[in-house]
Amino acid sequence: MKRRFGLLLSFLLLFPTGLITYRVVFLGYPIFPATPEKAWQFSMDARIRGNEREMTIKIALPSSRERQIVTEERITSGTLRFNLVQEGVNQVGVWSGVISETGEAIRYRAAILVHPRHPSKIRPPVLEPYPEKIRRAEQALANRLVEKWRNLPPPAQLRAVAATAAGIWGEPPPDIGDLQAWSVFRESHGQIPALLLLFRAANLPARVVEGLWLT
Repeated sequence: MKRRFGLLLSFLLLFPTGLITYRVVFLGYPIFPATPEKAWQFSMDARIRGNEREMTIKIALPSSRERQIVTEERITSGTLRFNLVQEGVNQVGVWSGVISETGEAIRYRAAILVHPRHPSKIRPPVLEPYPEKIRRAEQALANRLVEKWRNLPPPAQLRAVAATAAGIWGEPPPDIGDLQAWSVFRESHGQIPALLLLFRAANLPARVVEGLWLT
């Protein structure tokens, strides 16, 4: 009886060990579980009222992309027609049809699996030198204008410098002569180079980017 029990116990210990060894050594499975995923439940409900005419409703919907998988999509459209349309990198749900005054209910449900990004070292931005076309006198002017903000924390410095684009210099205001000289510099070089010069004088790395102004 004891021998049978010992054999059974050995089997229960050796079999899982052998199976794990086979999966790790020969199949390449990781020893420890992989990075866990995050799952999100996305839902959207709306009731659209119309005037007995053909209407089209477009709503941005989540789509699968790198480190993100959209699964278990459930779409309710009632009497309306539904299509998924790809517009650039975005996915848009399009409901169309004749909508009465009582309206139509539309719904969208989906599960979104997100693979977390492995943490990486974030390199701080580099403070670039003054542009060659900026003269020393203009650099000195910018340094005088931002002098009172040097001891502020970076977020407060950023807000203070950005406010100068609207003519807000805070209290006490800079010397009137410096403001006049700065006005001449801004008119000759442009608003953006002038603002970048102030950021550089405040030791705040900045650069120009372009994008869409959403309204």
